[in-house]
Amino acid sequence: MSRVLRMAVLISAIALLAGCSSKGPAETALKAADQALEGARATLEGYLPAQMASLQQASAAAHEKFDKGDYKGAMADAQALVTQVQAASTEAGQKKEEYAKMWNEMSGTMPAMMTALDTKVNELSAMKKLPEGMNAQMLEEVKMEMSAAQQQWSQASTAYQEGRVADAMQLAGQVKTSVEGMMAKVGMSH
Repeated sequence: MSRVLRMAVLISAIALLAGCSSKGPAETALKAADQALEGARATLEGYLPAQMASLQQASAAAHEKFDKGDYKGAMADAQALVTQVQAASTEAGQKKEEYAKMWNEMSGTMPAMMTALDTKVNELSAMKKLPEGMNAQMLEEVKMEMSAAQQQWSQASTAYQEGRVADAMQLAGQVKTSVEGMMAKVGMSH
């Protein structure tokens, strides 16, 4: 990816030196921007999907200018796009490290928390008389929430394995909040 970005910057610089008013340099700059964007696509879609969408819109706008004959504007936009892709790629790399650390922590603790919660719910279900502050309806609600949380955790794991890391982290955060809330309802600390 880094090599593609360097090549895109080089091509953009050559195009700039060749002149801003002609079609050829603008076309070269657009190709360089397209290559940079394509080279960073997988990483950006996985870690910064909203920013990837914004970059795709910027690319479309640059191509539209080119199609309308605004070669100078298209070239300027394409060169700016290469710089934006480089910045987004750097940010995505940082997110990747951050998310990997968070995921490792969550995947290490979340299954254990869910197992402990399941054990507590089974213990409460086996009681003839529930503790003060707990009733059968609350217990049933926790069971339903547990089922939903387990399904969400499975979805988060699948999303992470498929490279949809931002989605995985969002789902995992929801599961964590849900499990902590359920633990509080049944009198567990987390």
